[in-house]
Amino acid sequence: MKTWALGLFLFPILFACNSENSVIAPDTSLPIDRLSGTWEDVEAHEHFIEQWNQNGKGGLNGKGFVLSGNDTVFIEQLSIEALDSNWVYFANVNRRNQSTKVPFKLVKAEENKFIFENKDHDFPQRIIYEFKNDSLIEQLIEGEENGNYRRRKVTFKRKS
Repeated sequence: MKTWALGLFLFPILFACNSENSVIAPDTSLPIDRLSGTWEDVEAHEHFIEQWNQNGKGGLNGKGFVLSGNDTVFIEQLSIEALDSNWVYFANVNRRNQSTKVPFKLVKAEENKFIFENKDHDFPQRIIYEFKNDSLIEQLIEGEENGNYRRRKVTFKRKS
């Protein structure tokens, strides 16, 4: 085989093996953007709010906070980002986990339900968003903590 013919044969193979070109994008047909907007806890025991905005990269940036009167008593920075070939939910709570973003990989997605998981995290290990309809979401935060199973449910209503 002539050298130039071998080059024509090998060039596409080498190009296809380039790591930048072999990365598979996450499924952009998943309706992750349904989370966009302001969501407020419908139960009066806490005034918990999550705000989500599209980030221009196909994902979302958000924050969650708890109000006590006019004071913010808890705040976390949130995002859902494309990483490698999957969606990853990141939570960054001030003064926890050395103030680093904790990743939760999307392990199951349905039209109305997203399950993010990080089995190595202390608590929670799973964060679940289930859309009851376009204006109501149930969020479950669950996992093991100190050898005991724990689950917290928050029902959010869309404010905007």
